[in-house]
Amino acid sequence: MLAIPMFRIPDVNDTTSQLPPSQNAPVAASLLLACSAAGDLQATLQILNAVYYGTKVHNMPKAAEIARLFTPKDISDCRKMLEQLAEGKDGKPGATGDANAMTLHGKFLELAGNREEARYFYEKALGRYDTKVWRGYPHPMALPWLTPWTELVSLEEASPTPSVEKMTEALKFGALKADDPMAYYKLATLQDSKTSEWLTYMSKAAASGHPEAMFKLGQFYHEVQAQPSNFSKNTGFKKALNFITSWRRNAAADFGKEWLNAAATGGHKPAMMEMAQIYERNKQEDQAKSCLEAVVIAPPNGIPEEWPHLVMQAKQRLAALQSTRRQLA
Repeated sequence: MLAIPMFRIPDVNDTTSQLPPSQNAPVAASLLLACSAAGDLQATLQILNAVYYGTKVHNMPKAAEIARLFTPKDISDCRKMLEQLAEGKDGKPGATGDANAMTLHGKFLELAGNREEARYFYEKALGRYDTKVWRGYPHPMALPWLTPWTELVSLEEASPTPSVEKMTEALKFGALKADDPMAYYKLATLQDSKTSEWLTYMSKAAASGHPEAMFKLGQFYHEVQAQPSNFSKNTGFKKALNFITSWRRNAAADFGKEWLNAAATGGHKPAMMEMAQIYERNKQEDQAKSCLEAVVIAPPNGIPEEWPHLVMQAKQRLAALQSTRRQLA
């Protein structure tokens, strides 16, 4: 699929304006359209994922850039092809098409207000989803593909009476069979309280790089350090935590700090604030200052600030630190 990486070829920065505009993107768009018209799944998904992710709510400039290359008729033709790929040879009854096509088709149906039809395709996609990893599929430079368990859970959460059972079933597929970190995290959040299952799911999500899971896990181990008796009474927890609590004093707190630091390094501002507090308690003012300064940095590319209240708190604490230093000078 040559067309997908062609979108990533940077244009020459011609300050003299003597070179003609690059044709990489238009040629790539033409190739994608031709492949989609021939029934190619990856081409169809790339075009329509660009349309989906290109809206302001997703803040994906590259997707918006790709989407602008296609006319309304192009998009309409791709939508028809997507429907064919989703429904399969038999058409709608039984829906025997590709699971990835079903998921994106379901998303467009959901956005159009047809929630029940969307649910039908999400559920069908979940049943037909191939969890095997195929080299080069999807293309590593392709826009992200939607997953049926994520969309099914999102749809269920938005319903008047969400079913935890249905969400759990979908997420267990995504987590235990497809090894999706987000599914592990969501599965952990559905637990009534912190249990050994919660720890297993949250640890898996954190180990896969999920920043919020890292943060939650860091907080959890600090709770274990502060109140070990609350967790030692639970047989499942006792077994899971034995390797942490038995080999070194304050090991749980140190482990929690490592997870918080990992989350902070990944740009998670609540974790940065927690790390700043830890450094302040340990009289490590320079490290605390660095964490607080990282919190106040604005997100790139005009992305809205996710934690404006933390930015305000960080500014206040930076001012307090600076004031204290002046008094001591």
